[in-house]
Amino acid sequence: WVVADGRLRSRAGQGPLARPEAADPSLFSSVLTAEVGRSGQVWYGGPNGYIGAVSNGTVNVFGEQPGQLLETVWALVEARNGDVWAGTANGGLRRLRRGRFTSLTTGEGLSDNSVRCVFEDREGTLWVGTVGGGLNRVKPRKLTTYTTRDGLSHNVVMSLAQDADGTLWVGSNCGGLSVRR
Repeated sequence: WVVADGRLRSRAGQGPLARPEAADPSLFSSVLTAEVGRSGQVWYGGPNGYIGAVSNGTVNVFGEQPGQLLETVWALVEARNGDVWAGTANGGLRRLRRGRFTSLTTGEGLSDNSVRCVFEDREGTLWVGTVGGGLNRVKPRKLTTYTTRDGLSHNVVMSLAQDADGTLWVGSNCGGLSVRR
């Protein structure tokens, strides 16, 4: 699976890149992020305000619900419990659980509603990188924010990764890497 020219494409064996089949081709018209889920399905999202999943040739799309707008999706991660977390451009963090969305925004303590990256570490802690609000650690009933005041190199967090030793690496815009052991 690859996001090429803003579109989700797949390749089987040595064959050419192909667009997944769907009743509505616009479902793949612009894709900003794609993530392989724990059971092998591919989750994807983009500026069209929905999250999609491709599994065994079947496409499922989860979109806006009454009273709730799902904004541009920049980042996705499927947690070990099966929840799918989506980082949005201005709508904070969205959780998809059993086909329904809930939100975590600045109103609930998130440091910024512009979420650039989401990562679940090997202990099951969710880490959320924001565009200006630094890094958030999300645990059940507890949200902690880390910024430049706490040693983060920059408050615009663009990427997150964990190495074999359990060290969390935080990539930032104009600030290089920060390390959280």
